[in-house]
Amino acid sequence: GTPWPTLQQLINAGQRILIFSDRKTGYRGASHDGNTISDTKMPADYVQTATVSWWHYVWDYMVETHYHYEDLNVMANDCAFNRGTLPLASLSQEAPIGGQAYRLTILNHFISDPLPNRRMAKLANSFESLAPRMEKCKANWSHQTNFVTVDFWSLG
Repeated sequence: GTPWPTLQQLINAGQRILIFSDRKTGYRGASHDGNTISDTKMPADYVQTATVSWWHYVWDYMVETHYHYEDLNVMANDCAFNRGTLPLASLSQEAPIGGQAYRLTILNHFISDPLPNRRMAKLANSFESLAPRMEKCKANWSHQTNFVTVDFWSLG
């Protein structure tokens, strides 16, 4: 891999957006009964439109922490990766170009019981909860968090 472009490099190149999806470019969708739609039911130009260069399968580029926490203390002490897993030794902003050095990181930081919880979001979204976890994971990974996901972003 190569380093991600800076925002200024994207602006200079006339590119302002990066597209990531948890669906691969060849994803055909699902029918009403949940089965994958067969190629015969797809439009004639499906293959051509499904292989665009700007569509990025998220787990080829990112790793994330666990998606479900029920306890603030458990969440505060967890920096383990859940999806897009790779060896921590491969994830470092100081590492030479290549391998996994430039993988992007997602820090999931919310409490579910089992649904989003407004009362807990106010606590989880606070600086006192979020900042120490970001610092802990940064030290653990030798890599800055790129994306933080929270529930009820306006609370906390």
